[in-house]
Amino acid sequence: MAIVKLSDKYMEINSCDIQNIYGKRNQFQIQPHGRIDYALQYVFEGKCTVEIDSKRIEINAGDFFLFRPNEQRFYFYSEHVKTTEFYVNYTGTGCEEFLKELGLYDKKIVRGAKSEKIEFIMEKLANVYHKREEFWGNESVGLLQALLSNVARMATQNEEAVNPTERESINIVLRYMLRNLSEEHPLSFYAEMSH
Repeated sequence: MAIVKLSDKYMEINSCDIQNIYGKRNQFQIQPHGRIDYALQYVFEGKCTVEIDSKRIEINAGDFFLFRPNEQRFYFYSEHVKTTEFYVNYTGTGCEEFLKELGLYDKKIVRGAKSEKIEFIMEKLANVYHKREEFWGNESVGLLQALLSNVARMATQNEEAVNPTERESINIVLRYMLRNLSEEHPLSFYAEMSH
């Protein structure tokens, strides 16, 4: 069992691991008042159900979910779904500022796509945490910051992405323009067509 503590360091890891969850009883985590530290969890494969604001949300492979200190934590893994997950619980005086700077402080879920780079960082972080060789604390915090930075980049790219409905509207306009090259219309005509 990992020790849960607060730290006066800028950042420090309380626990970190990669777990295979399959064939065991259903795995529940219910913490009505959360923990005193922050958490970042990632589904390598399989899925997880998380409850946020009384809504149950399915987390799939490539997705992250995040918890702040003292925030209710409820998540569930089915024994019938082969799931591998990564988690890291961390604390420190700089966590809130760092997460706000990255735009992650108020995020609960970051939808992603599986990323070899991000998965490599998580595997390395879990390895460093468990080996605990000289300077492991410094190295693990550097890896955590790299991980969080990559998650923030993924979140930003997701927010900037065009959703499928918008993409289809744009494609309709482009097809019309290509089929009717000789027609001249004001921009407002095409804007109206896309809505």
